[in-house]
Amino acid sequence: MTSQGNSSYFLDLFYILKYNYLVNNCKNITLKGDILMSVSNEEVLHIANLSKLYVSDDKLKKYTNDLSNVVDLANSLTEINIEGVTPTNHILDIKNVLREDEVLDSCSREDILKNAPQAQGGCISVPKVVE
Repeated sequence: MTSQGNSSYFLDLFYILKYNYLVNNCKNITLKGDILMSVSNEEVLHIANLSKLYVSDDKLKKYTNDLSNVVDLANSLTEINIEGVTPTNHILDIKNVLREDEVLDSCSREDILKNAPQAQGGCISVPKVVE
């Protein structure tokens, strides 16, 4: 399986593993409730085609099996008892530390222009970079 030359197995598999696309858009997918039950060779070829990847016949069975194993692992997560577990957005209890905006005195225009190599009309003048 290649995409414009030699790409790594994991990169190719990443493109094929568009699980959300499989669940939401493949017509021949076998679902039981919200659980994906099987992945066919045609679905792997379809996702590979969408990802602009070529899958050789000898790799097709391997990728189909690998994708099915990943889907099985994802499906096994539905068996975990999460009753009483509070949802978490982040592993750490991180909060934004914000301060009130305060208007502070700034440098005057004259002080800024004193440091500029060239000034014209109260603005810093720079060389033209686009013709």
